[in-house]
Amino acid sequence: MQHILKKYYHILVIITIACVIVFPRRSGYVMLLDFFTVPEYSWDFLDLYSGLAWIILEIIKILLGGMVMQYLVMMGSLIGLGLGAYYLIKEVKADIIPWAHRSGIIFMMINPFLYARMVEGQYGVYGGYALLLWACYFLYRRYKKGMLSDLVWWMVLAGLTVSLSYHALFFVGLASTLILISNHRRWKNILYRSGSMIAICILNFNRIGASMLGNNYVSQVLKHVDTGHITSFQTQQGSEGLLYHVLSLHGFRGEGQGRFITPFSLNPYWTYIFGLLFLLIVYGYYRPWKSVGDKTLAIWLGSVAIISYILALGISGPGYIGQLTQWLYDHIPYYIGLREPQKWLGMLMIIYAVGLALGGHKLYKRVIADDPFFTWPLRILLILLPMVYTPTMLFALKGQLQVFSYPEDYVQAKEYIYSVTSPKESCQSEQCFDILVLPWHQYMSLSFTNKIAPNPWDRYFQSYDNRSLNILVGDNMELSDIYTQSSRPASKIIEHYVHPSQGLRASGKIDKETSGAWCDDVNGLGISGILLMKELERQRDKHYLDALVAHGYASLDHETNTTFFYRLDCGGLEN
Repeated sequence: MQHILKKYYHILVIITIACVIVFPRRSGYVMLLDFFTVPEYSWDFLDLYSGLAWIILEIIKILLGGMVMQYLVMMGSLIGLGLGAYYLIKEVKADIIPWAHRSGIIFMMINPFLYARMVEGQYGVYGGYALLLWACYFLYRRYKKGMLSDLVWWMVLAGLTVSLSYHALFFVGLASTLILISNHRRWKNILYRSGSMIAICILNFNRIGASMLGNNYVSQVLKHVDTGHITSFQTQQGSEGLLYHVLSLHGFRGEGQGRFITPFSLNPYWTYIFGLLFLLIVYGYYRPWKSVGDKTLAIWLGSVAIISYILALGISGPGYIGQLTQWLYDHIPYYIGLREPQKWLGMLMIIYAVGLALGGHKLYKRVIADDPFFTWPLRILLILLPMVYTPTMLFALKGQLQVFSYPEDYVQAKEYIYSVTSPKESCQSEQCFDILVLPWHQYMSLSFTNKIAPNPWDRYFQSYDNRSLNILVGDNMELSDIYTQSSRPASKIIEHYVHPSQGLRASGKIDKETSGAWCDDVNGLGISGILLMKELERQRDKHYLDALVAHGYASLDHETNTTFFYRLDCGGLEN
């Protein structure tokens, strides 16, 4: 038993850390800015145009339910990062001292970059980096040992990484290009890179094809990315200056928007703590061909670190750095889709974790040689430094990883809607819907969460009793000066009436002619009913819907504590 515990001790430690980060005090559904789950999912809405990794996640949702899936994603990503760090550090330094090894693992799981992405619910980003970390591990093994199996694993994991986060295509390209260039075997390099690209294309063939045809979300977003998007998503500057702020793995665009607790707001000494961490990291990489015995490793990691740091500064960067990013947006295909350059810091996160372990190892060896009395204080320091640097990650992201229950009367509303609405079997178009849900927002403050979260109602009401309806909800992001990035035709029709600067809201005109035109346009999408949630701005929306009732185009058929349901009758509507 003792032998087994010793062998798998690192796994137990990693799982324990992941549990401390993720698990709240009670069960329920996670609601974060870019992450939510609902009790039930339908096969009818499985998007085969999305990446393979996303399709797998959707299937897990359908089979196991949203509550199980949300913890699988978060725990799986954290455990993947921890184990990936364990094996990569071990591969770099086989005789690494355990306490230094653990320090690198903890930093990989607890750091400002990862925290910001987790607290905002961007599991595609941090899950993608977990896959990329493992891909880099096998790439490095391939470089060192030349095993074909490692090359195959690299190709598969690189392809899955891109399928989960298409931005990772640039991260994968940078990592593979630099290590293969440093390997000095030209023809093999060409073969390996060609094989990698083929694997990425095979694992993303549906996504690539859909993008070329303009049929998926990515291609639609790319059509609308402009200067306003780039400015809204640019890397943020801290009080200590942009260069130091980004070097310390901060700079996420949400830091100054008050949506979450920032690590530096809790710790006034964070700059000094990072300074100590950074010195250890630099010390770890100092003359690594002597401490690790691999000069190529130093060239590879150093080059990746410098390039990633420069690109993470984005257009916020000084002088030529900002101009470089703008040039990349203008001339490199699809790079403009990486409108949030701070994502490059994920590469730096990996390099920091390895460097911290190496620095801790070298310092530990020197301390023991000089004075063994400081052994335990150094061990404690190595373990606590990452935690003190990002204390907001502990204990369910400092209580921010809350779970909620959907209002009980949502079930009543769903039962009623399905009792009076039949899906249109002959309608296969994206523009054909059954129910419209208002208010019209992609993100909003939900009454049962008291926080900004994505609109969950299309997923919540999409299926019931083995039947499905096509639910139309807002997909307008409303970020800074950007009202929407959607090109969905149905959204354009609805926004013609609900847009704050046009239509009913702007003019306040709700006479019979206007109401009739709105009813006809909505009905033309196949919509037979409107579900109004008693949420933000619902009084204004109710005013418009009551006008439909007053003019004979709708009737208020059902009400619960949280919903109104209106049935449309535009003259000739077949129920």
